[in-house]
Amino acid sequence: MNEDGNMNAGVWIIEAEEMAEAEAITAADPYEQAGLFETKLIRHFLKTAGWATEKMLQ
Repeated sequence: MNEDGNMNAGVWIIEAEEMAEAEAITAADPYEQAGLFETKLIRHFLKTAGWATEKMLQ
């Protein structure tokens, strides 16, 4: 949120086999389709705590 309390950022965490799959998922977002985002940045992150994540979801 910015100083005025308006949303100005967001984060998605997507598990995808290829970058194209992540791009397709974000492109299908209604807010993206409406052109509400000024910028979009997709980055690859190395999954290093998968075992912990899976245990937390059980």
